[in-house]
Amino acid sequence: MNNDVDDRRRAGLLERHIQTGIQAVLVGLILWVGSSILAIREDVAVLRERSAQQGAKIDALTTEAKALIDSRRQLIEQYEGRIRGVEVRIETIENARRR
Repeated sequence: MNNDVDDRRRAGLLERHIQTGIQAVLVGLILWVGSSILAIREDVAVLRERSAQQGAKIDALTTEAKALIDSRRQLIEQYEGRIRGVEVRIETIENARRR
């Protein structure tokens, strides 16, 4: 009977040690997950900031591109007007020679 009591005590002691080990592993996992979540949260914040900066750069470049396109259109219109003027002069000279 004394052996049974000792065996039960040893089994209970072993069970407590196993439970303590499992608890330590679980606490470690929870800490690791928490740390990972914080790191991911920081990464997300950095990515959001970069995304906002890129959006601002895109907006600035779009505005700049539109202004450049408008100025080029004005130049093209000026050149087209000059070409039309030259064409009119050429037609006038050709008509004058035919007479």
